[in-house]
Amino acid sequence: MAELYVKIPKDAEFLAKASDIDLSLLVERMLKEKMARIREIEKGLENSKMTQDKADRIADKINTDLAKRYLRD
Repeated sequence: MAELYVKIPKDAEFLAKASDIDLSLLVERMLKEKMARIREIEKGLENSKMTQDKADRIADKINTDLAKRYLRD
């Protein structure tokens, strides 16, 4: 298994100091969950017929509409 070094942010240093928390196990589980989610998304996209251009246009439309809504309020 490959090794990974993780820097703990200052605001989460209390985790490193807690004696009952195994940070290695915590990070390993978090990575496994994230990787499983990515695989799930990729599997769902395998059969997608949407092009990147179409996805970009939809995203731009959503962003524009949201910006208008927030500026109105």
